[in-house]
Amino acid sequence: GGGGAAASATTPERLRAATREDEEELVADVAAFLEDGPREVQELASGFASRFNVSVRARPDSPYSPDGKNDGSFKKWLLAKGFVSSGIFDHNKSNISLPAGGIPALPSFKAGTHKADTSYPADTSQSPVAPFKPPHGAGTSEARKLEEEVLAYLKTSGLCDMGSLRQVKNFGSRFNYLFFKRSKVNDGSWKRWLASLPRVEVVTDPVHAAYHGN
Repeated sequence: GGGGAAASATTPERLRAATREDEEELVADVAAFLEDGPREVQELASGFASRFNVSVRARPDSPYSPDGKNDGSFKKWLLAKGFVSSGIFDHNKSNISLPAGGIPALPSFKAGTHKADTSYPADTSQSPVAPFKPPHGAGTSEARKLEEEVLAYLKTSGLCDMGSLRQVKNFGSRFNYLFFKRSKVNDGSWKRWLASLPRVEVVTDPVHAAYHGN
């Protein structure tokens, strides 16, 4: 009937399609949101809990109840991912902040100087990353300095998760202010900029290369 197309937007296929890479992108976005300082759990929940439900809670391999709501799972997940709780105030509130040194590299990216295996099956090839065209800062000395520091870090760290890289030396917040003059930028430009750097390749997480990812 005519309602088939509309109904398809909420079918379980969308939930089953969630991958570990969706979760890792969520971690990166929460970390970017916390760059300016701690936030109360409910404030984070209002902005990210719906994505948590789809990207984490609804996955078959999730340790969190798929039917739970307001059961504390979102906060437990934040702490499990390395975020820090301030302790309780006003009876049941708590602030969440970035740990000292930023969020550690996600387990699937702890590669040290290990080089990425790029011999993926054909069906996991990456689509080309769009060109990076920022509204501000391109070609400036500040842009060159940021590029040099990121390249120097990647040379010593090897394979590195993009979200975790934002936390090193405030690369993420410096990038946002330099190229966009904003504190928050979540439009994929970080990935496009990294892909534009010399000798830098954006690759799928090799542990979960069966999925297309960010």
